[in-house]
Amino acid sequence: MSQKITPAPTRLLPALLLLAVLVGSCEEFYGPPPVNLAQYDRIRRGNWLGYPDQTVYAYNLRRVCDADLPVGERVESLQLAVRLGSEDPLTLKVLMDVLNRPDNPKRLQYALLEYVLQKGDPAVAEYAVRVLEDRELPPALRDAVLGWLTQNTRPEVLAQVVKLWAQENSITSLNEPRYRQIVERITGMKWADALLAGINSPGFFARGSALEILTGRLDGASLRRRIERMVPATPAMMALREFVQRFDYLPASKTDFLAATAIYTTRARMLGDTAQRSRQWQKEAGYRFAIRDFHLLSRLASDPLRKDLRRWQLIAELGQAVSKRDHIQRTRQPGMPAGSLTDSFSAQAPNLSMADLWNIYLLNEMLERQRVQLALKTMADCDFADDRSAWGGLVFYENGKAEAKLYPAATRDTKDDLHYLASEYLEADGRDSLCRFHAHFEKVNNAERAGPDAFELVQAKRENYYGLVLTSIDEKRFAAHYYNPEGVVISLGTLPFRGRGS
Repeated sequence: MSQKITPAPTRLLPALLLLAVLVGSCEEFYGPPPVNLAQYDRIRRGNWLGYPDQTVYAYNLRRVCDADLPVGERVESLQLAVRLGSEDPLTLKVLMDVLNRPDNPKRLQYALLEYVLQKGDPAVAEYAVRVLEDRELPPALRDAVLGWLTQNTRPEVLAQVVKLWAQENSITSLNEPRYRQIVERITGMKWADALLAGINSPGFFARGSALEILTGRLDGASLRRRIERMVPATPAMMALREFVQRFDYLPASKTDFLAATAIYTTRARMLGDTAQRSRQWQKEAGYRFAIRDFHLLSRLASDPLRKDLRRWQLIAELGQAVSKRDHIQRTRQPGMPAGSLTDSFSAQAPNLSMADLWNIYLLNEMLERQRVQLALKTMADCDFADDRSAWGGLVFYENGKAEAKLYPAATRDTKDDLHYLASEYLEADGRDSLCRFHAHFEKVNNAERAGPDAFELVQAKRENYYGLVLTSIDEKRFAAHYYNPEGVVISLGTLPFRGRGS
């Protein structure tokens, strides 16, 4: 928590030790103090004075702090300590310190949380927000936490509340009214205005979550008008306004919002020509702009040597090129929907956007180059020898053509030779690229894994990128498959590995 409470058990250790000594000496005459409510009530009903309540209270408070005791005994001592010292400020201070320990058993953590919520201390706010991330939090306790936050809001928890709200991912959630109320109480504004103001505030760090909430609950046209009326104070809001005004485009996810902001801050001078090319595609082929297409559109728009092809020309040239090659029949894998094995270009062409067609056109050109086929042979040999990770990278439009660049897979504790795990560097650079590529090169004869599998299709949809997967068929050939976030897969056929001198 940002507002740290000085660990009470450390400051009060001498007093608790003294009480422990006194208790230890008295135990010779009375036996140990009661350690749960049942024992305490039984002693009191017997009219046996025993230990003073303050001694029993301190003894049990010490047991709550003792990580060596079984969790059940600590919870029982907590209940007794709260009974005897509920109004003592010491109780809240000690229990807040215990609550902040990351290694507490959940049963104890939940029992501590119930108590501190009842006390209404504002210092609980940040912890209360964090605990909502616990997927195992009992529904009744989750409801209590949200109720507490509704009544005890603090400005510093706004970003975390917004992130949690976005994670609910459903406008029909029972907690939806609570989140709206919490945000309105924190900011003093209507929830939608508060979220837009957050996106436009330099110190607010839940902009992506805020936009996801807004796009999931407000009419798109209305939200665009609101954004156009804003006076931008952050690059994020400037990016939103630029893409709304130039492309009639509003990111719908955190991933796309981050990409739009990054592109705006680094490629602002390219927006005008890119928007013009986008409008041309829209007029000629019904195209709708997506942020993943910015790299392609912007580079084509700035390349005077690249011939501008119409949709019918792209389809005709690609159809002729891929029809000449052999194609590998993909194997249906668990998790793949019916019909997902249809990867014929001629059959899928009506389902491809202008961006898809240009991507395939450029990738096909790239894969036909002997230099690339030689590089892929070298890559395949290296991947065959690497049993810890799959290989992959990004494709960029450079010097008038598609160029592939390798990116090492993200480091991991366990080996996975089947799926390429993107690193943070790839994800950052991938915001301004044609597509990702990866290989099924874990063995030489790998035709049964041709094309993207269910996991790779889900990843592309979740992170909104185009993909190219290369599969080793034998020592001399590989298969190439293109796929998009909508799950459309296109077989580019089999091509040769090139060895040196071939």
